Amino acid sequence: MGRPFLVRWGSSPYERPEGLDLEAQVAHRLGVGYRAEPQGAPVGVLADADVVVVTSLTRVGPAELDVASRCRLLITTTSGYDHIDVPAAVARGVAVARMPLARAEAVAQSALAMGMSMLRGLPVLQHAAQQGHWARTELPELGLARIADEPVGLIGLGVIGARVAQLLAGLGCELLGHDPAGVPAGVQAVSLATMLSRCRLVSLHCRHERGAPPVLDGSLLRSARPDLLLVNTARGGVLDLTAALAQLEVERLGGLALDVFPREPWPGLQQLASHPRVLLTPHAAGFHPRLHIDIATELEAVLTAWMQGSALPGRVA
Repeated sequence: MGRPFLVRWGSSPYERPEGLDLEAQVAHRLGVGYRAEPQGAPVGVLADADVVVVTSLTRVGPAELDVASRCRLLITTTSGYDHIDVPAAVARGVAVARMPLARAEAVAQSALAMGMSMLRGLPVLQHAAQQGHWARTELPELGLARIADEPVGLIGLGVIGARVAQLLAGLGCELLGHDPAGVPAGVQAVSLATMLSRCRLVSLHCRHERGAPPVLDGSLLRSARPDLLLVNTARGGVLDLTAALAQLEVERLGGLALDVFPREPWPGLQQLASHPRVLLTPHAAGFHPRLHIDIATELEAVLTAWMQGSALPGRVA
C-alpha cells in the first residue's frame, strides 16, 4: 500500500480545531495524509480518500461510496452507525469501524443521572418551582422513588449498556436486561414485554439499524406499566416518540428523559420541554472535555490496525 490519504468529512457542532489538529498529528505520525472538510462539503471531496471519517451528522450510502471509489476504510467517530449503509459499504469492499469507547463513560453517567432525576421527580418539582409553587405538600402523590426500590431495565448491553449495569449494580439495583447478543452476569434476561411490565425505569442503549422500525413501538408502550419512566441516550429511532408522547398525554407513561430524537433538532423542542414529566438534553450525553483526545486515540488504534492488516477495533463490517 502506498501512502494512504484520510478525509475527515464534516464535524459535530461542538468540535473545535484543536481536536482536528490532534487527528492530523495522529495521521502524520502514521504516515497517512490528512484533510478536514467542513460539515456540508460536497461529496466530491471524497474522490481522493482511502479512509473516510464521519460523524453521525453525515449519511453515507451508495451514492457517496461510489464517489469515494478509492475508499477502503470508513470510520464513524460515534458508537452508533445507523447513518452508514453498511451493506453498501461491504458490497464495495469497504471496511466499516466505529468508536465505542470515546463517549461510553460520559453516556453511561448521563443515562444514570437522567434516570435518577426522573425517579426523584426532579423535572416535576422544577416545573412546579417555575410556576411559583412550593410542591412539598404533594410529595406523597408524586411517586418519588429510590433507584434500588424497584427493578431497572436495560435494553441493549453492549459497551455502554454494560457500563450502566455496573453503575446500577453498585447502587444495589435489581437489573433486568434485553439484548439478542446476551446479557452480562448479574443481569436477568427478559423479554421486552416482561421488562416494561415490571420495571419503573427503563434505559435504552441498543443500536438502531438503518431503516429498521423502533425497538419500542406503540404496541409495547401501550402494554407497559402506566408509571414507566424511559431514558433514551441511544438513537432517536429506537423509540417511537410519537407513540410515547401520546401515552404521556393520557397519563399512561410516567415520564421521558431524552438525549436523542428521530429528527435533530427536534421541531417541537420548546413545547416538549415545557412538560413537567420530560427531561431533555441536545444530544449531549457523550460530551466531555477530553472527547477530542479520546477520539484521536481511537482513530490511531483503528488506523494502526488497518495499516498492519490486524483486526480492527470497533469493526462493524
